[in-house]
Amino acid sequence: MHAGGLLQALEALYIITPDAHASPLAAQLQRWLNSDAPDCGGCNIVVVPEGTLLPPGSPRGQWSGYAVQMLMKLLAAQLVPTDFYLTLDADVVLTFGGGASAALDALLPLPRGAYANEPRAVHAAWWAASQRVLQLPSSSSSNDNDSDRGGEGGGDAGSGTGGGFGVTPAVLSTPGALLTLGRLKAQYGEQTYAAALLDAWTTGTAPAAATTAAAAAAAAAAAWLWSEYTLYRLALDHFGLFEALHVDTSMAAAEVAAAAAAAAAAAALPRLSAHDAWFPEDLPWDAAAAFADAGHVFSVVQSTAGGDVAALWRAVRQQLDRRRGGAAGAARGAEGGSGGLKVGGGAAPAMSCSVGGGGSTCEFGSD
Repeated sequence: MHAGGLLQALEALYIITPDAHASPLAAQLQRWLNSDAPDCGGCNIVVVPEGTLLPPGSPRGQWSGYAVQMLMKLLAAQLVPTDFYLTLDADVVLTFGGGASAALDALLPLPRGAYANEPRAVHAAWWAASQRVLQLPSSSSSNDNDSDRGGEGGGDAGSGTGGGFGVTPAVLSTPGALLTLGRLKAQYGEQTYAAALLDAWTTGTAPAAATTAAAAAAAAAAAWLWSEYTLYRLALDHFGLFEALHVDTSMAAAEVAAAAAAAAAAAALPRLSAHDAWFPEDLPWDAAAAFADAGHVFSVVQSTAGGDVAALWRAVRQQLDRRRGGAAGAARGAEGGSGGLKVGGGAAPAMSCSVGGGGSTCEFGSD
């Protein structure tokens, strides 16, 4: 599938970047859109300076770039006009060849957001830290009947029990992410919550508004190494919304179809990613296998694994050229328009998110 095909199927592609990089990146993207390279007619690409996503008047600090990019994946919900959004990093490769519509069906079955149920024990410290940051009890479920179950939604984050969540690429619920931010705002202040989280992650010290008990129990620096997806999953479990918004990609399609009162299917849902290279020992990345396997949408070649970026790009380009065929170059030139490109700025659109008996809803304002 051409990247442009997926972009055209999406409402917009938001590229969040450090403030100083926004204008140069926008200029580079405009040159790319005006070339004959992309099959991207009608693509809506928005470059967003990360500072515009922070609360107005938010303190600024010398924060870890790793922590900033994680928080931005939640803050992006302030911009998104759709019910769900897909998070990507620069080391995620789109390998799916089934077309944009099929890819979206894989990402949003039912429609609920697909997720990889990575066990909490894989990154137990992240879960424990996020539980402290959110100031949640040992059970992450607010349902009294589930408080001790330790099952899909409940359990103690620090012990590694309870339902998990994978890493990027991920499909997030927009109302769910806003609800997570709302919990953080309630704990650390409307204007100061982002700085409190970033300071805690960067310095390893408890946020000023953290409860005394949480601070006392967290002597080690790793105690505040939260992650965006563990915050998200724990918050939604707390409000009892996760299962209503997400479906595990390991479910057989027959189960999904039955849940939707539709005809059973034989194949499993495509996974979000496969043939990944997370560590140096996973290299060299097998691009041919990643592109040939139709059972997933993306493949991750982790930037910290130490791969040769130029060699990786050559491998990806070779697979794309094989898939497109010899006539694709001319077709791209004829079909690829300039697309839409915008540099975001100013305040994010005003919006509110609420939880009621009928579920969670968000309304977008005009200011």
